[in-house]
Amino acid sequence: MKKILSIICLLFISIFLFSCDDNSLESEVTILVPNGTPYLAIGGLLENENIKIEVVNGPSNLQSALVSGSFDIVIAPVNLGSNLYNKGNSKYQMSHILTRHNVYIVTKEENKLDNILDLKNQKVLGFGETGIPGSLLKKVYNMNNFDISNIDFQYNSSASVYTVFSGENTESKYALMSEPEISKLVVKDNMKIKTLDLCMEFDSNNPQACIYINPESNNQNDINKVLKLIEENVKYLNTNPDEYVNKIISLDRTFEATEKEVLILSLPKTNIVFEHAKMNKTEVENILTFLGVDLPDEAFYR
Repeated sequence: MKKILSIICLLFISIFLFSCDDNSLESEVTILVPNGTPYLAIGGLLENENIKIEVVNGPSNLQSALVSGSFDIVIAPVNLGSNLYNKGNSKYQMSHILTRHNVYIVTKEENKLDNILDLKNQKVLGFGETGIPGSLLKKVYNMNNFDISNIDFQYNSSASVYTVFSGENTESKYALMSEPEISKLVVKDNMKIKTLDLCMEFDSNNPQACIYINPESNNQNDINKVLKLIEENVKYLNTNPDEYVNKIISLDRTFEATEKEVLILSLPKTNIVFEHAKMNKTEVENILTFLGVDLPDEAFYR
């Protein structure tokens, strides 16, 4: 009898330990993420061989993936996924907010940047014309009757803007940028700068990048495990930025190329979060309304 009870106890313990192994994936989970802060937010997941992360620049590849359903998880701007869903072009559901406001106007210290009015008639390097950064800047310009043609929107990312703005031949005094490129100006280029938080023009901590889940993926259980891993990763990077940076630079040369000091300086300013979209629906709807996007129905929220 004691032997039978011992066997039963061992079985229960084995089942319990197996069920608590949240990191074990039964199948491969694919993620498409834009370069920059969103990639920084999930970089720690690179160590898991069952999670395949593809990094892209600009919104076109994100849009194609949301339309085609080619990835289990797509990280994209809050308005991009919502627009495609409203039009019936995407079935992806919004699961979590991954980043909040990370949109700044940057200029060298000698230039004036006390408020948004200092941008009037000034040439500004911009990016993400149809995404959150560009949409916010255009909204500010419309509110102040500025000439939008003064914004150079030929760049597809903050990294592209950084390359031009940090060069010697740029004619623009102002640039729309986000972290970690702003910290790169300070650390790598020894540039003394001023910044203006664009979102503060609206007194708002807007959702920016969101996690979208493909409801037609066959591995929903593993997708949920990956979401848990992202949550743990976000907690880790926010509480131990130095350790986190040391970890991710060993996983991808892209992070190593950005430089350790840049990443450590920028992490506290990136506003990386992990918040249920459904529980923050009002804030999601506020930014969508602000950007002129129709509000999706309840089924959009996972």
